Amino acid sequence: MTHEPQKPATDYFTANLADGLPYRIRKTVLIVFFDAQGRVFIGLDAKRHVWDLPQGGINKGETIEQAFYREAREEVGLEAVALRVLGGLPHPYFFEFHDKGMNRKWAGKALAVVAALVPDVQAIDLNAGHDHEGQAFTRHGFDAIDALLAEGSLFHQAVPADRFGIYHDVLTSLRPVAAALANGSSGTGILPAIALNKMEFWQAAVPQCGGVVSGVVERT
Repeated sequence: MTHEPQKPATDYFTANLADGLPYRIRKTVLIVFFDAQGRVFIGLDAKRHVWDLPQGGINKGETIEQAFYREAREEVGLEAVALRVLGGLPHPYFFEFHDKGMNRKWAGKALAVVAALVPDVQAIDLNAGHDHEGQAFTRHGFDAIDALLAEGSLFHQAVPADRFGIYHDVLTSLRPVAAALANGSSGTGILPAIALNKMEFWQAAVPQCGGVVSGVVERT
């Protein structure tokens, strides 16, 4: 008895698959929110019960900027008027899921990092996600970058080791922004603009994932 090969579903993630590759890399926006003192937002993940940074997948047809605004609204209840975008890091980061079983949609993530200032932290509403994909965080706070990077910190213990290495690089790259805000500056003009959702940006993640392109390159 022979079986016809299963055809992939035509949904938003298979649109990013390179033909013939068994790998799926989820394009994701990682958000670093700052308060006016240059401290970084961290939230207690409602599902995994670990402290983490806000993040979410980039849907088919979305730019990085569009995904940023959507995730800001869905995860912490912040509308565009409550935010001041400070820019993005110029290249993506990649990490692999270690349990790449048949039931897992994704084998890893390529992260586009966006930084933004929240002038009024009272505008944060952790219950906003109930109208979308469920509550993202149950608690939140703001902490200094150096405290988050410190060995033995709550953040360091909660985040998996391979992902913490990425977060360490991300937060280290954002130190100049934190310092500027802490000194009363606007924090603008330090980072490049948010990258457009173009092939060239995502291709920078390809060497990190062993040349596997699926999901990293926008296929239009």
